[in-house]
Amino acid sequence: MEQERLLDRLNTNLESPLQKNTDFLQYVKVFSEVTANIRAAVDLERIFQTTNKNVCELLQIDRVAVYCFNSDWGGEFIPNYEFISPSWKSLLTQNSTTIWDDTYLQETRGGRYRNNETFAVDDIHQTNHSPCHIQLLEQFYIKAYAIAPIFVDKKLWGLLAAYQLSESRQWKKSEVQFLHQIADQFGLALQQANLLAQVSQQNFDLQKTIEQKQIVSDITAKMRALVDLETIFQTTNKKVCELLQIDRVAVYCFNSDWGGEFIPNYEFISPSWKSLLTQNSTTIWDDTYLQETRGGRYRNNETFAVDDIYQTSHSPCHIQLLEQFYIKAYAIAPIFVGKKVWGLLAAYQLSESRQWKKSEVQFLHQIADQFGLALQHADLQKLAERYQSLSNFLLKKGQFLEIAREDIQRYVDKNQLVNY
Repeated sequence: MEQERLLDRLNTNLESPLQKNTDFLQYVKVFSEVTANIRAAVDLERIFQTTNKNVCELLQIDRVAVYCFNSDWGGEFIPNYEFISPSWKSLLTQNSTTIWDDTYLQETRGGRYRNNETFAVDDIHQTNHSPCHIQLLEQFYIKAYAIAPIFVDKKLWGLLAAYQLSESRQWKKSEVQFLHQIADQFGLALQQANLLAQVSQQNFDLQKTIEQKQIVSDITAKMRALVDLETIFQTTNKKVCELLQIDRVAVYCFNSDWGGEFIPNYEFISPSWKSLLTQNSTTIWDDTYLQETRGGRYRNNETFAVDDIYQTSHSPCHIQLLEQFYIKAYAIAPIFVGKKVWGLLAAYQLSESRQWKKSEVQFLHQIADQFGLALQHADLQKLAERYQSLSNFLLKKGQFLEIAREDIQRYVDKNQLVNY
């Protein structure tokens, strides 16, 4: 249906029968190819590059580019989406900037393009453009241009721009209309890519959720199998590191004054960081905030996540302490044994800052809860073993007393002694 509407519009705007027979068929061919590529879910870069190459060659344009708006209605050209005539490519790539902040577009939040209008200029020097606008166009060697808006759903996403660099040009209605139709298809391609990305992300998140549940189940199974704590903590933290792609997962234990230390045998460090971190052998970490507040927010079973340590209200000495361990971002969940906060489970990003997802922090909280149960289970196991030892001792003592009583009785019977 869309293709039929395109044919009707283009057919109306073509000037001569001969032109209808040539341009018309070429337009249809390019349009059909981009439609087929979208249906085949071809990657965006290939769709934009091949389509813009065909548009360049068909309309004999020097450059076709895709401009994407950002939040303040400035924006930039996407290098991998454009096509430049070989005779101009080397010259244009010398100007490597892709950012183009047009004050008119910024002030009007997309201007005429928000109304899905096209715009064509045959000669930039024959327009009412401001001197600074002319200067900006000349910086990119632009003599004439035609622009069509790209919409994703009902939102103006960007622009499809055709530039004539060698000379001015009288744009035909059919050419501008054709660009508009290509821009519409690009919008559909972007929309489809967004949908596919959403589905892919949902599948990825689902797979992560399944893996997270499996890790929690593994801890429970290890506790039932009476696996030692060191193995539980090490293997679990290794899986957490790999699943969430974290550089280090560590377990911190409070002491009586609310200072504390990391337990070396309970942590896992990414191999790329292990040798560097082991140079700093200290495990003691006395955080004045935690000491003064006797565990702070963690006493209330709250989690805490920092995406970038330099974008927080941390004190300079706290930042310095974090830098000592190469920490750029972190997420922390409390470990409770019974109703007492025993320590912390800490996930550290060392290579760069990181935007923590709620699901990731919630998962760490679940793991911390399981660690608390493992510690409690281990304490109960030790207590049971202690009572078993005592029971064995009492049992042996009872057996000894019984044997002693029997021996005394035999002695009395043998010697015919009187029982008192």
